[in-house]
Amino acid sequence: MEHQLKLYKKAAGIAKIGLWELDLPSQKLTWDLVTKQIFDVDEFHQPDLNEAMGYRIDAPGPDRLEQLLQQLTSSKETLSTEYKIKTATGIIKWIESHTQAEFTDGICYKLVGTVQDITEQKELIETLRINQDRFHQAFDFAPIGMALVSPKGKWIKVNKSLCELLGYSEKELLRRSFQKLTHPEDLNLDLEYLHKVLRKEISSYSMEKRYIHKTKEIVWVQLNVSLVWKDDTPLYFVSQIKNITDRKQAEQEQKKTMLIINDQNNRLVNFAHIVSHNLRSHSSNFQMMLKLLAETSNEEEKKEIIALLLQNADHLSETIDNLNEVVKVQLNSHQQKKALNLKQEIKKVLLSIKAIAEEQKSSFSIDVHPDLFVFCNPAYMDSILLNILTNAIKYRSPYRTPKIGIKVYSVQGEMALEISDNGIGIDLKRHGSELFGMYKTFHQNKDARGIGLFITKNQVEAQGGRIEVESQVNTGTTFRIYLPGIDN
Repeated sequence: MEHQLKLYKKAAGIAKIGLWELDLPSQKLTWDLVTKQIFDVDEFHQPDLNEAMGYRIDAPGPDRLEQLLQQLTSSKETLSTEYKIKTATGIIKWIESHTQAEFTDGICYKLVGTVQDITEQKELIETLRINQDRFHQAFDFAPIGMALVSPKGKWIKVNKSLCELLGYSEKELLRRSFQKLTHPEDLNLDLEYLHKVLRKEISSYSMEKRYIHKTKEIVWVQLNVSLVWKDDTPLYFVSQIKNITDRKQAEQEQKKTMLIINDQNNRLVNFAHIVSHNLRSHSSNFQMMLKLLAETSNEEEKKEIIALLLQNADHLSETIDNLNEVVKVQLNSHQQKKALNLKQEIKKVLLSIKAIAEEQKSSFSIDVHPDLFVFCNPAYMDSILLNILTNAIKYRSPYRTPKIGIKVYSVQGEMALEISDNGIGIDLKRHGSELFGMYKTFHQNKDARGIGLFITKNQVEAQGGRIEVESQVNTGTTFRIYLPGIDN
């Protein structure tokens, strides 16, 4: 027994656990060396009970001491307490104490116990508590969305900013998973990152993604996610969610603007090439004929050259008029737009070409809703319809009467105006890249000038639309014009 006591005291010294005992009949208090070190007294000091109780900052009164003694003697169990002391040198410490009563013939004659300095642990716990309080305060009142999410994707805790961002109350949001609120196109990438974090392939991730607001609107966010572990068990994800919708919309607008600028630059370069090429041709002709005029003395040759000069001047004037028409299309692209009833516009153009249509025994089928409107410049709409419909008659097949179909339908949110014919068609493999070029002709038609489709394309694009073509030689041609529509 004595040997075991020595081993216990040795182990207690190594663990820095102080031992003490109080003889109740004599009120003699005995401290071992570790206890004296905890209370900052020298190794020869002999404390009494009053001194020992005086070190406690919240020392219990006589009534409380009597109550504790009765508790120890009646239950015969160890009493464990934590309390603060102010040591002999004035240092504040936290003490953990365990006390047990010893009995002889059923009478309690001695109290024995241990004391241990737990100041470091208490300060650590207090620091953690303060940090936790700060975390929760920062979490709850953060200007960006904050969320704790379970490894299975359920919201555990959300802050006010996130609720406002997504339009849900806290109660509503906690009943939903982030998967249901994530845009379907962004979900797979988000889950891929999440699983990489769970597999410890990465410690955190950041991505731009879209959430679906309660009102079904799209909310762009910058998402930053990390995972809190306990040993090898994942506890919860910490998500920071910042609203970047305004920035993304600005980026999209910037992209649209850049596309418009690039398109305008391309048109400007193309127009400059056209002007340069066409005017250079006329200039070369003038120079050549003037040189011939200066070199000849034959009156008949002079008359012929002068006639050619006049003819070339007429061609130059026509070229300038055509180029001026292209410029006017670009300058007036956003002017005088109106809501036009498309079926009425088609009927108006058909009436204006009625004579040539009847002469060639042309037939028309119209499949256009009577209440469908387009937002377009009236003069441009008239020109677009007139150009394509007259071409359908002009480039008819010699083996069949012209049949022209006009219909309108919706394609992925756009309104498509389709005009098809059964004419001679165009070899798109040979001429497709030049079809809408200026002064490009593809048939031996004496009236062809190669300006109509070029102007038509410019007019369509000036209204925010686009034009496509399908054609097969000796079968027919279909033009599709995509324009912004207005449902009445």
